[in-house]
Amino acid sequence: LPAQILGAVEGREADIGLVRLPMEMQGLSTRATLESEAVCIMPKGHALEQLAEVSPDDLIDCSLVLLGRQRQIRHEIDMAFRQKRVQPRVALEVHSVSEACAHVARGLGVSIVNALLARHCPMGGITSRPFKPHIAYQLAIATLSHAPASPLHDTFTQLLVEAMVLPELAGQRPAKAG
Repeated sequence: LPAQILGAVEGREADIGLVRLPMEMQGLSTRATLESEAVCIMPKGHALEQLAEVSPDDLIDCSLVLLGRQRQIRHEIDMAFRQKRVQPRVALEVHSVSEACAHVARGLGVSIVNALLARHCPMGGITSRPFKPHIAYQLAIATLSHAPASPLHDTFTQLLVEAMVLPELAGQRPAKAG
């Protein structure tokens, strides 16, 4: 969870944390911004796979596996449904993109998640389509503001960013690093 990640960095339990921007926490700074967008993930062979993009109107009869209501991204997803006057059929609420991917792979529904993180879900059997309206993600590496610079830390951050932006899944656009 975002607060736990930030707390771990601030409490020096972790040297870095991957966070969604904007991030508001005194004493932390961010760098290595990654940009991504929301996608609808579905089991391979699902009817939605035929669409070029997926909107709330396309999800009227679909069971949804969504991140919990306490997440900012969930508020943005809920707003997209409200704007289209579509009542989402939430079957499961989960705490992470990897959990959403696992449930989707089991055929328990479809989900709307960060494309960058979905690309790194370990299981096969899922595919994705862009979600409209566009929901942008900006992720960054958070560190303690006053922590001394470290070549090892800098190298690790660079390798992490490079690994995350590799276009590993066919049909996925790579995220943009900034």
